[in-house]
Amino acid sequence: MVDENEQLKQTVQQLQESQGEMRKRVLDSTYTLSRIYEVGLQLDQDATDLVRDHLIGTFTRVFRARQLALYHVDTSRRTLRLHVRSGDVERLPQTLFIDSEQGIFARMFQTQKPTIRLADEVEGPLLVAPICYEGTVKEVLIVHEIDILRLRSHEMNMMKLVLDWAGTRIEKADALEWMLVSDQLVDGTRMFRMDAFEQKVAQQVLRHEQYDQPYSTVTIPVEGVDLSLIEIELILRQSMREIDVIGYDEEERVLHFLLPGTPIESAERFKERIEHVFYVKGGKRL
Repeated sequence: MVDENEQLKQTVQQLQESQGEMRKRVLDSTYTLSRIYEVGLQLDQDATDLVRDHLIGTFTRVFRARQLALYHVDTSRRTLRLHVRSGDVERLPQTLFIDSEQGIFARMFQTQKPTIRLADEVEGPLLVAPICYEGTVKEVLIVHEIDILRLRSHEMNMMKLVLDWAGTRIEKADALEWMLVSDQLVDGTRMFRMDAFEQKVAQQVLRHEQYDQPYSTVTIPVEGVDLSLIEIELILRQSMREIDVIGYDEEERVLHFLLPGTPIESAERFKERIEHVFYVKGGKRL
């Protein structure tokens, strides 16, 4: 009986220790309801750039990701242009050219889920994850390094949940931004008046200091052009990214372009392309 009592005491002690450990794991879990709620609040921002910045922070902190960046998807699905980066420029350049019809990117576009590189794919990122809004893949998160334990089934499901939420927040913030700045736009266009445009430039200066993200500004005079501003914008937008910003100096009749994620050495090519498109479709030399 003494031996049985001693064994019973040891069993009860082990049970208590197990319960304590399980309770600790639940409380410390990355995916407790309170933790998920916290992540959701961080992504619920009124500015699209803030949503993207917090998404990068979430993947770094929660999923232990490193060398990652968020890219805008070109309409051709062959070009990715940088939004925000946390890593080396060599591994995460300003522009990526991809093959959306095969490999890891093809699988990602097809499933619209976070996709891992296969064993026989020796090049490319370890993980690509889509951000969808307006019914399609608009942005792609590229990750080169991540804690292997974060690639299990449960973590991948949580990752998709975070990405889906980020997509809805970006879409909401974009609509809210245009609504809030309606009085800062030239009538009938999405061109900013100069004081608002300069505020946009100041924001890019801050992001450059915090994330080392480049940006460029370009000016093009339109004095002597007979087209209306609405017609000019319709022509120019066809060769611009959605994230590019146009400002208009009404006194000088000069267009100002803000190009987030574009280094200065690439700005001149942008200007040449814009001027050529305007000449072809508008019949005017800028």
